[in-house]
Amino acid sequence: MALSTQYTLAQIRAMARRELLDPDGKWWSNDELDQYANDWNDTLQTQYEFVWSTATLTFTDTTTQYALTSIAPDIMRLDGVWFCAGTNTGTATDTSTGRLSPRSMADLDTFQRDWRGVLPIANIYPIIVYQQNAQSVSFWPPPTGTGTVYFEYPAIVTMTAGTSTMCAPAWTRYSAIQYILYRAYARFGSTQNLGKAARYRKAWERQFLLIQKFYDGYWPDMTEMLRPGRKWAGNILRTKPAWPVWR
Repeated sequence: MALSTQYTLAQIRAMARRELLDPDGKWWSNDELDQYANDWNDTLQTQYEFVWSTATLTFTDTTTQYALTSIAPDIMRLDGVWFCAGTNTGTATDTSTGRLSPRSMADLDTFQRDWRGVLPIANIYPIIVYQQNAQSVSFWPPPTGTGTVYFEYPAIVTMTAGTSTMCAPAWTRYSAIQYILYRAYARFGSTQNLGKAARYRKAWERQFLLIQKFYDGYWPDMTEMLRPGRKWAGNILRTKPAWPVWR
């Protein structure tokens, strides 16, 4: 296998079984090992957001609040939001296209105290996206007519089939086995071995720190000039990542 090849779920499971000395699945089922593999996959994706996706939403002036699940079921958090209005939405003849500025409801109270009473006005398009709760997004001023909103976001990636590939780059693949074995031996039951679980967890922590080092070296943060307004603009929809306890 080439060093640039990402592991599939079946390959990760097979290597874990080889290390566990359980090739026939007597002690650990495929479902259990697959769950540990996806937990490892989710940990890296939550921490580093390797995989991104896009989605579109067709809006009307009769709806003011949109559930994130209706936009994309695999959305982890929102990042870029673009508004397009016009009869030929998505083409070069859009009448208005621009990135919406993420703001909080407190900001809107500062901008315009009676912002909740603003009605849709023809040819006046939204410039702000805000959240009334963690499960939905809204636009202000309210859109008029119909159009499309484009979303960019880090995606929730789940390996469901044996041929599903890991979401992280290939150079992170060796840490999967350490994580799976740590979880397998820590699980309560006749196969529990806390000594082995502690050793494999320590190995996983070393791998995780190594991944962090590579990530910092090759995926640096954006320059400050690309984040206007700091937390009140570019980061207002970005929630704090669920940092692992070993970080």
